[in-house]
Amino acid sequence: MNSEEKIWFYEVTDDYIDYLRKFDKKVPNSKILDRKHTRKYIGVLFTINGFKYIAPLSSYKDKHNSMKESIDFLKVKDYAVINLNNMIPVIDECISKVMFEEVSDEYYKDLLENEYKVIKTKKNQILKNANIVYNQVTKYKKQKGLINRCCDFNLLEEKAEIYFQKNY
Repeated sequence: MNSEEKIWFYEVTDDYIDYLRKFDKKVPNSKILDRKHTRKYIGVLFTINGFKYIAPLSSYKDKHNSMKESIDFLKVKDYAVINLNNMIPVIDECISKVMFEEVSDEYYKDLLENEYKVIKTKKNQILKNANIVYNQVTKYKKQKGLINRCCDFNLLEEKAEIYFQKNY
């Protein structure tokens, strides 16, 4: 991804997430039954092997106050956290851009806009860290702790290809 491109918020279809979770339980759950809003992802972090990678945003919780940022964990002030260890490969047919003006819940819309303002200021760090995490897990395979926290990117790419061929 070139640095002039925008990073943005995306939603992923529940069907695609459920499919990926069959193969890797580290893929964040869609929480279909108890969600007020669909999970948001940020991206596109990079494109590799024909797949775009996006990372989940998670709500900020008290436990995050004592956690330090790391190569795969970034805070978005006290709004949210980005878990690069749980980034996933996606296909265009399974993602949609979040348009703030279409969000009817004003409180949630303000939260998303505030998160986005912070994320824009951290864009270069996010993109750099995402590439490092991917390479550490798929190529160098030296940091066992990181590997154990991360989704199996190679497996998910393989399964995403199968999903695409079956459905599109």
